[in-house]
Amino acid sequence: MKPETSQKSHQQSGTLSTPAMLGYCGGNLGKNILAGSLGLFQLYFMTDILGLAPALAGVLVLLALLWDALLDPLVGLWSDRVYNRFGKYGAFILLGAPLASASFLLFFFLPFLFGSDGAGFWLVLAALLLFRSCYTILDLPHNALIARISPDSRERGKIAVTRFFFSSLSMLMISGASFLIFSDQAGSGEAWLFAQAALVAAGISLAVMWLSWLSVARRDRAGPRQTRRESFSWQAHLAALQLGDVRLLLAAGMLGAFGPPTFMRMLPYMNVYVFADDRAVSTGLLAIVLGQLVSAPVWAWLSHRWNKATTMIAAHGLLILAMLAFLVTVETVGPIFWALTFVMGIAYCGMFSIVWGMGADVIDLIELRTGVRLEAILIGLLVLVMKAGEGLSGAAIGMGLDLAGFSGNSISDQGRSAIIWLACLIPIVAASGAMLCLFRYSLSHAEHARIRAALPG
Repeated sequence: MKPETSQKSHQQSGTLSTPAMLGYCGGNLGKNILAGSLGLFQLYFMTDILGLAPALAGVLVLLALLWDALLDPLVGLWSDRVYNRFGKYGAFILLGAPLASASFLLFFFLPFLFGSDGAGFWLVLAALLLFRSCYTILDLPHNALIARISPDSRERGKIAVTRFFFSSLSMLMISGASFLIFSDQAGSGEAWLFAQAALVAAGISLAVMWLSWLSVARRDRAGPRQTRRESFSWQAHLAALQLGDVRLLLAAGMLGAFGPPTFMRMLPYMNVYVFADDRAVSTGLLAIVLGQLVSAPVWAWLSHRWNKATTMIAAHGLLILAMLAFLVTVETVGPIFWALTFVMGIAYCGMFSIVWGMGADVIDLIELRTGVRLEAILIGLLVLVMKAGEGLSGAAIGMGLDLAGFSGNSISDQGRSAIIWLACLIPIVAASGAMLCLFRYSLSHAEHARIRAALPG
């Protein structure tokens, strides 16, 4: 006999309306304006504003993201067992939004609350752990909602790319803020500009996240419910991890989070220590974001026409070509720099959007094979491995800068060369590994349609 969730898991049908889809997807702007700002600038903020050694700053990034990754499956288990008048995920989003915004502000106000000398290792670690804890409460349930608001693989692909379009809009805002932040290299002035930008970002995030859930609240409330026993089935969890497509998706997600974003995290160091050009951060980010925005409709069309894994393989391959060209040709901030960062933005859009649609499809595969619908826990595992990859990337950058001789806001000529190699070589290796995983991934649109037809209801 199938569990209760299997009998009710497909009541939510029909195409999602455009206003509801845009409202839900807009939540990615609210989330990413926080996570994107921290991901891009936290290393630079810790080394150049708070004065921490780069290797130590890299360890802090790794510890915070590993903590975050450990929380993801726990929040997934928790949210899979909750259902109340706010639906399955509403309470998490409505509470997590203000907590994430407040803890984000705390990190960027550390120099004013404790002074740069007073913000030592343990205090910075505590601030990062607090933000990551609050952000997980917000991020994971919002990601898991994609499996509840649409039952169709092709529509999920469209939703996933539209989500990333809004993530790109948040990066456009961040790149605009970077024009102001990196135009002033006086230490205290730069710290205050970071704090002002953080205040604006936190306010935008809170408003947008509440609107995001309200846009699909009806579908969240009307979606499938599970008993506590069903959502905590260890047999189902272990069986899910034995599925080849589940493991391949998790591996590709981790490699994608480990390598490709390294380039963007290295932009502040290229700006200050390689090109000595204030435009490197701002215009580099702007070119990447424009590439993402322009290409989003193309990736949405491709993910509808091609299988999702094939589309992601194309995106990873494009990134590898752009990184190789950057290593060989770029010496200054100019037309070639802007053109290649624009192409990287196109690749990023395909890589980082479609993975969430694949995750929603895998949820249906797990339900068919185990009889239990594991929504948040599967998304939690995907987020876990991606954040672990992101943390390892931060640690690798920190150790790489340390080995390159970065110390006390100065670096040797050899170290300048190492910055470029770190920025490009890590993404090339990781993207190559992700492509190998995706070549073996077998869950196509046609196979997903067969899975949906085989599920009850």
